[in-house]
Amino acid sequence: MKKTIIFGSCIATIMFAMASCGGAEEEESTEETTDNTEEVEDVVEAVDYMVDAESSTINWWCTEEGEKAHWGTAKPMGGKFTLEGDVITDAALTIDMASVTADDEMGAKLMKHLSGPDFLDLEQYGTSSFAFGSHEDGVLSGTLTVAGLEMDVKADVTITDGVVATSDFEIDMIQFPYFQAEQAEKPEGEWHNTMIGFNATIIGQ
Repeated sequence: MKKTIIFGSCIATIMFAMASCGGAEEEESTEETTDNTEEVEDVVEAVDYMVDAESSTINWWCTEEGEKAHWGTAKPMGGKFTLEGDVITDAALTIDMASVTADDEMGAKLMKHLSGPDFLDLEQYGTSSFAFGSHEDGVLSGTLTVAGLEMDVKADVTITDGVVATSDFEIDMIQFPYFQAEQAEKPEGEWHNTMIGFNATIIGQ
């Protein structure tokens, strides 16, 4: 009888141990499944867009003594961008410089001035381009090349349904020959503001 009790106890112990091991394996398997599910959920699909040049808009202005002195528009002629969720991972934009307008009261006279070699030099440069740098913490960075000159761009952007909209931002255009000559030849009090304001709504399709 004593041998039977001991034998029965051994069998019970072995069965308990087997059950415990099976439970651990099941728990581990469940954890692995959960981890795999989380990894799948973290994947964000990249979506490529072509710029709708007709519907997209670019506005520009300059200020003197805190007031808008001149303003106008420009149109993109093509481009593309890639979104991963609400993050831009690549972008390129070409701007048709023949589309640049001056819409303030100086209008045509101002455009004649801006079209020359001291500024946009439209006879030599028919397009300008934006090259993507980065998009971090809602700030888009890149390089604008206009009239053969490279200028840094930083702008806060919002993204909604394939539409990239910037807040107002400024680009320092000190490299234009007009500003270079002015600062070399005139006292500081007579210098024009070299910071040009912009905003843009770029529509993808």
